Amino acid sequence: MSQIYIISFFYLNSPCLFVLCPVIINFLFLYIFFFFFFFLKKKKKKKKKKKKKKKKKKKKKKKKKKKKKKKKKKKKKKKKKKKKKKKKKKKKKKKKKKKKKKKKKKKKKKKKKKKKKKKKKGG
Repeated sequence: MSQIYIISFFYLNSPCLFVLCPVIINFLFLYIFFFFFFFLKKKKKKKKKKKKKKKKKKKKKKKKKKKKKKKKKKKKKKKKKKKKKKKKKKKKKKKKKKKKKKKKKKKKKKKKKKKKKKKKKGG
């Protein structure tokens, strides 16, 4: 950069100045462009790090909530066990009725098989 300025100083009255001026301006724009390019990149990296930290905090909060819910469920189960003992007696009576229905169905199937055997003998 310093060399370009020295040359332009010597050729102030010559047409060579018209060639050197755009070159100097071009270099200035390049430096400005690269400065902003790196400055923006650094900012983006910082933002990404902040987002990661926030996500970690949220996960910790969720774990704490789950622990509290588990404690409440255990208390409810203890109360239900006492009620289940009374209900078991009623359920046993219902099961006996269902077994009788199944026996009737089996008898019907046996009768159908006997009819098929008679048809074969007749043929």
